[in-house]
Parts: sequence; structure tokens; C-alpha cells
Amino acid sequence: MPRIFLIPTISIFDVHDTAVRDWLNKQKDSKIREYLDYPNRLDNLFPESVKQAIICAERAYEETLRLVDSINPQAVFLEISQEHIKLENNYNSRKIASDTFWKEYYKYILGSLPSEAAKLVYQGYMERTFRKMARLIENPDHHPLRVVFYDIKEEDKEKLVPIYEEALDRDGDFILKLARMGSDMSAFKEIPRYMWYTTMRPKQMAISYEETEDFYEELYSRYQRLLRFKIREYIVKRVGKEARIFLASYEKFLDSKIFEEEQKARNILEALPLLIAQAWEVKNIVIYCAPIYYEGLHTRLEKSLHKFKRSFSLPKKDISKLLEVMKPFTQKNRIMQGNYSLALNILGLRRPTRYSSPSACLIPLKKEAA
Repeated sequence: MPRIFLIPTISIFDVHDTAVRDWLNKQKDSKIREYLDYPNRLDNLFPESVKQAIICAERAYEETLRLVDSINPQAVFLEISQEHIKLENNYNSRKIASDTFWKEYYKYILGSLPSEAAKLVYQGYMERTFRKMARLIENPDHHPLRVVFYDIKEEDKEKLVPIYEEALDRDGDFILKLARMGSDMSAFKEIPRYMWYTTMRPKQMAISYEETEDFYEELYSRYQRLLRFKIREYIVKRVGKEARIFLASYEKFLDSKIFEEEQKARNILEALPLLIAQAWEVKNIVIYCAPIYYEGLHTRLEKSLHKFKRSFSLPKKDISKLLEVMKPFTQKNRIMQGNYSLALNILGLRRPTRYSSPSACLIPLKKEAA
């Protein structure tokens, strides 16, 4: 019986790519040329929050690799659009090596760099990352029998970006009002630590990294106490407008996210029988997904796998260590999710049933190993 393992991942490529391009785009060409022979030294020039994010991404990568090696998959599902079928076929037929596979997928990025020197430094800096990406789909002793792309069309995926950015902006307005009101009453014991957030730009992923868990736990605890002290009217007067605006944008985002997740799950389920038919020896399958889709995809797969004539199992894997390492990268979604509950509480509203499902959960929850 083929076994399927779903693993939430932080893209080590996106973190390094965003960090180096942010630096390159701010430098004069003469400065960039100084690093043509030493591109790996750029790390020391990045802001401290970026350095911390890179360290965290590397730790998440190592833990992901440990999990994948313990599974030893014969097939890997990648969150890449099905539109790239030629690339998928070229890798599966061994026409390209694994590091070339990732370079081919991301080669469009070079066109967005400011100069030829920047392109050369970028390529030198990212060389290590491409080698690391290769290890996510194979190890030195074993190639997977197949890689499979399951993501939706690029143009459909891009539609989610402005909706997500809008929810983030409205969340920022809401949390700013909450923090100001909370600080008016008493000083915070905890303060935010390292933070790095980039908005989505052409040909560049958005990165969110926050070491702010303790600060927000204190903030939420403070408001829960305030709401119990029967001063709801005062709180509504101060933050009610921002809470309503945030609720509307957040629920719009959840609707788009749930729709996208449905398409991803359908693509995975349609590919499984074809994969097994083409490669009967497949026993272990790894599906990588962004943390935001983990709970919904896991539940959908769990409910649907029994429908296949050749059964698939979805054994539980202990990912608690991985989730702990990834926390700073999932913190922004954790904040939005917490703010949604708080906004409902402040306005005296009940959570709609549609948003009580696992698909509305933005952070992976711990799955106990069987």
C-alpha cells in the first residue's frame, strides 16, 4: 500500500533569493562588482533581521531533510504549477539533473536584476541554495521515480496575492490600534524582536519573519482580560471600525484560499492513480506544501484516499520539531488568525461555520506520530 506523507515547508530558495535581491537592488554597480569573486560573503552585509531569518530557514531545511530521508520517498509532489509540464517531464526522463531542474524553474528571475554584474553575483550566491534544493527531491544514493507538479495555473495563483496583501494591510491597521490602546493602559513587558517582512513584488516572493510570539501572547491576554471586565463598549469605540474592515478582508482572503486549496487537492488526487500506473514500485510519496495549506490538504486527503481501488495510507508523522523551527515564518499568519478570533469577540459575532473548518486554519497543527 503506497504511503503518503504531507510536509509543510519553508522555501529556503525564497528566503535567500529575497535577501540577496533586496541587497543587490539597493547597491551601485561598482559596489556589486567588488563581490564578483566572493559572492558568498554577502551574508555579512545583510540586516540583522535578515541574517536571523536565513539562520532559521537553514534550520527548517535541515529538519525537513531529516524527515524526508527517514521516509525515503520514491515520488515527490511539488507545489509548482501544472503549466510547467515540460520541465516535469524533462526531470522524470533524466534529461536534466536536479540542480539544473531548479535553475530552469527559477531562471526567469535573472531578468529582473539591475545589471550583468548583479546577475553574476546572484548566480554565485545562489549556487549553494540550488544544490540544497536538489536534496529535497533526491539524495546522493537514490533518485525518486517521479516528481509531480500539482499547483494551479500561475494566473489563478496571482489573483490571491492582492487579496492576501489587503488582508495583511487591514490586519496591520487593526493590530496597530490594539497595541496603541493596550500601551495607553500599561507598558508591555515583552517587545517584538527580529522582524523582516517584504511585500510581493514582480518575480519575487513575499517573506514574513517575526520573533514576536511572546509580545502577541501578552497583547491577546491583556485584551481577553479587558473584555471580561465589561468594558466592551469602550473597546468597540476605539477599535471597532478597524475590526470590521479587517473581518471583511480576512474572510475574503479565506474564501480565496479555500478555493485554491480545493484545486490543489483535486490535482493531487487526480495524479495519484496515474503515478502508480506509470511506476508500480512507488511505495512512499512526499507532498510538500506551504504551511498555510497544510491543515486543509491533510484533511481533504484523509477523507478522499479511501475512494481509490488501490488504497493509499496517510500515516501520521511527528513534525513537531519542524513546526517549532518554522514558527517565526508562520507568525504573521498566526497573528492574523488570532486577530480574527479577537475581532469576532470584540464585535460580539460568531464565527461562520465555513471558517471553522481545517481549511480556514493558517498554521500547521502538531500531528502526533502513529
